[in-house]
Amino acid sequence: MLEAFYNQLQLEYEKEKDQIRDFMNKNHPSLLTESSITAIRDFILGMPLIIRILNTLQMKNMLNSEEKLLYGFLVSYLLEPNDLLPKNQYGFFGYLDDAYLTGIISKNIFAGKKLSDLEDLSFDTDLINHYLALLDRTKIFIPQDIREKLDNTYKDAINMALGITRQINIEEIEKNLFN
Repeated sequence: MLEAFYNQLQLEYEKEKDQIRDFMNKNHPSLLTESSITAIRDFILGMPLIIRILNTLQMKNMLNSEEKLLYGFLVSYLLEPNDLLPKNQYGFFGYLDDAYLTGIISKNIFAGKKLSDLEDLSFDTDLINHYLALLDRTKIFIPQDIREKLDNTYKDAINMALGITRQINIEEIEKNLFN
């Protein structure tokens, strides 16, 4: 399914790359370079790979309780059709909010992982690091009010995950259930 999503993103990019250039020229004329367009493209196209890595970590039970909640939050945001940069209005560029949220949540999750654990799962850590570097580079293209909403949404998700895991210690429950 993620491969199909990646293929869909590629097709949309090819079909709409002139619209991306027009959007950037209108909203960020001083930042309009081929390098910037490539960074946005790579950031959005990298999203399915990062989601696949997070999903693998989830399936292999390599996420702690807070990380599981953050991953679940990310998946629910991505599946919600009404997001902050609607695709029907912004086309390919409308995936930038999804990629941004994927980036900040994955940055949080990957910060708690050893690179060797990711490499043991045959994931390219250079590609992960490149994606996280693109997070910082591309966030300037998201309108500030939308970026602030995304940052606040992320902070709320972190606080919710921390609050839930503090109130409900899943590891303690599992220990009591199985001992």
